[in-house]
Amino acid sequence: MSKKLLAAGIVRDIEFISQYALDVYINHNQSKWSDFKILDQFTRADGSVVVRLLTPYNNTELIELYE
Repeated sequence: MSKKLLAAGIVRDIEFISQYALDVYINHNQSKWSDFKILDQFTRADGSVVVRLLTPYNNTELIELYE
């Protein structure tokens, strides 16, 4: 039986020490990712930023998890 992966993604929850650190991370990796989405983001009282990031898996289309 053969198969074809139509859509996929990797969901990561990442904590950054600041919004600037998140921006640097996104700008640095933007060329590697064909597409990506920030699914959720919040800033803590200490200024750190937590994001839930969806990135492509294996050069497939990015899956739609929720709206």
